[in-house]
This record gives sequence, structure tokens and C-alpha cells, in this order.
Amino acid sequence: GIGGPGVDEPDTDTGNGTWEEIAYDDFEASAGVWGTAANKRLIEQSMDGGSYSLRMKKSQTLRSDWIDVQLYSEVKIKFHYYGSGMEAGEGFMLKGRFNNEEFVSLEEWMVGTDFANGEWKEVEVTLAASGKNTMQWEFVNIANQGNDRIYIDNVRIEGREPEERDRKRRRRKERHEQKEEEGGGGKKKKKRKRKRRGKEEEVEKEKERARKG
Repeated sequence: GIGGPGVDEPDTDTGNGTWEEIAYDDFEASAGVWGTAANKRLIEQSMDGGSYSLRMKKSQTLRSDWIDVQLYSEVKIKFHYYGSGMEAGEGFMLKGRFNNEEFVSLEEWMVGTDFANGEWKEVEVTLAASGKNTMQWEFVNIANQGNDRIYIDNVRIEGREPEERDRKRRRRKERHEQKEEEGGGGKKKKKRKRKRRGKEEEVEKEKERARKG
């Protein structure tokens, strides 16, 4: 679906650094970081005038590639979903795992309680990631018939750096900019000195010529 990365509200939590985008997929051009689900990228339902989304039916799954999360203290997934033909007791689940651990169920959404068939909804799930290297996400359909379908679209994965690392990075950038400014000033001074020396030499040569003449 088409949606494009939206503008997040400013983060008011001062305990951590800023959120940054790791991956965004609207499935219009490809399955993106959901490569193993490429055969479930279909033209059936899509957000905001797009054509494609990922589809699960019966008990199918959609699994992401391994995602590098070493830099982050937290990771977040935001996505839109749409239910079709889901009946009482049916829904879908989001799982996650780090560094080849077992998948853990993070959250589930059930028809009639969390959503109704035939409408797009947006949700997000945040996960602590300190000390972890890589992770995978997995959607799991909880249904038993071919017409029990969940569509997933406009999936954004974000990471938040620990505040200390975020501060250090900003300080390094400021120092680098400061050095560049100072360096630029130094070069100008050297050039001016060189010009002055050149003029003095010319004056001396003129004097010498005058004496000889």
C-alpha cells in the first residue's frame, strides 16, 4: 500500500535517544525485509490507493529477515492490518525473537474484540533490545479456513539509541563541525602570510634593481 513514512510526534520520553527508521515497506515494489513472504505479496487489499500488501490465510505466517539491532535500546514495529472473513475466536499474532532464540508471542488481535472485518487499523508494538545483535518479527494467522484472511501493509520498523550513545554522537558531530571551522580559518591566515612574504620579496628585488641601476 502507499502511505509513505509519516511524521512522528516529538518523543517526550527523555530516558532515551531519538527513534530512527530501520526499514519501511509498503510492498508496492517488493517485499522488502519480508523476503521470505514474497509469495504472499498480492494485489487484493492495500492502504491509501496502493495495489499491494502481504496476505495470510488459515494458519500462514509472515516472517521478516534478520534485522541488525545492535545500536538500539528499543525497537518498534508499526503497521496497518485488515481482516476479511475472520470469525469468532480468530485473529492473528505478532511474535519476535533475538539472536536465534525461540519466537516469543508479543501481542495478538482478535476479531470482534480488537477489530472488525473490512477495515484498516494501525497498531504499534515496542520491544526492549539492549545487548541484542539481531532480531526477527513474525506474524501468525489464527484461523482455519482459506477465506479467513489478514492483510498487512505499510510496515515501519524503528530503533531508538540509548540516550548516552545519542549524546556522544551529537557531541562528535559538533566537535567535527567546530574543527572544520577552525581549520578553514587557519588556512586563510597561512595564505595571507604567504602573500605578504611574496610582496616583501618583490620590494627587496625592486630596491636591489634600483641600487644596481
